[in-house]
Amino acid sequence: MSALIIVSGPPCAGKSTLANYLREHLKWPLLAKDSIKELLFDSVGWSDRAWSRKLSEASYAVLFNMAAEFMHAGQRCIIEGNFRWRDRGAIRQLAATGAASRADFL
Repeated sequence: MSALIIVSGPPCAGKSTLANYLREHLKWPLLAKDSIKELLFDSVGWSDRAWSRKLSEASYAVLFNMAAEFMHAGQRCIIEGNFRWRDRGAIRQLAATGAASRADFL
């Protein structure tokens, strides 16, 4: 059975700490937006604020795609990021993906 835990909140609110705690105790995969963005920075470099925003959007796209793959496979996962109102559609779609039966919002 697939399951999804979403950890969201403003910067420096403890999202990463909570998400890492859940990963360690539940033994679920964690998909964190900042981790993805850091890998993109390492691969394609950094330019300016506008470039950083583009990489943030790309990071969210990768995060939602990877989470959907977990959900399609009937797996569980945790996603962590500073999700905004514009991400609600992607989150709803993710929760409805494949065999997803429920989403736990933290």
